[in-house]
Amino acid sequence: YPSAIRRESMWMGFKNIPDGTIRLITELRLDAMMAWVADNITTITPAKTCLTGGSMGGWGSITYGLRRPSKFAAIYPDRPRWRYGYTANNIAVADYNAGLTSVAVASAPNLSPDDGGGSVAAYMDMITYAGNVSNDIPWVGWCIGRNDGYATFADQLAAVAALRAAKRGFAFAWNDGNHTTGSIISEITQSYPFGTFEIGKGYPLFTNH
Repeated sequence: YPSAIRRESMWMGFKNIPDGTIRLITELRLDAMMAWVADNITTITPAKTCLTGGSMGGWGSITYGLRRPSKFAAIYPDRPRWRYGYTANNIAVADYNAGLTSVAVASAPNLSPDDGGGSVAAYMDMITYAGNVSNDIPWVGWCIGRNDGYATFADQLAAVAALRAAKRGFAFAWNDGNHTTGSIISEITQSYPFGTFEIGKGYPLFTNH
């Protein structure tokens, strides 16, 4: 706003529609944008579309892109959160009136019934989502510093364990950096550049590397 106040939807949406649930407004707008691009931009290769972003954009790449394997061949999150927030047992909530707030996971608000209902904490737990072999996901390559103050390194390791157990294709790069110096996505793209993967085409999977 002109007053410099901003409202961050964390790539999902906001709490404080009349019933106090969260509506996935931003995801709906992104879906509409993707549909518009597909209908109007002819210079792209839709089957090789990939998604990337840093910090909040890295988190959004996880929560939005991982659920859309028919839209993205690969996602490249730069310093993402795989779960709710940095503080253990707490979840970040985008409240339209109050801004970003933190509440206990057990007290997390629900999604709007129009968006499937259920706890938004469960919706934001992308480690469990990726570990569920019934969910198709794009290839994912991400990076972070072990001393990042935005996302826990323990969650990154839990994501690796879940992806390996589910036999997913992925790459993970890390250093001892913080939220600034841990931005090393080039360590991923130098081996897996944009356009490497294509929707509907498989790739060899090598484990324990």
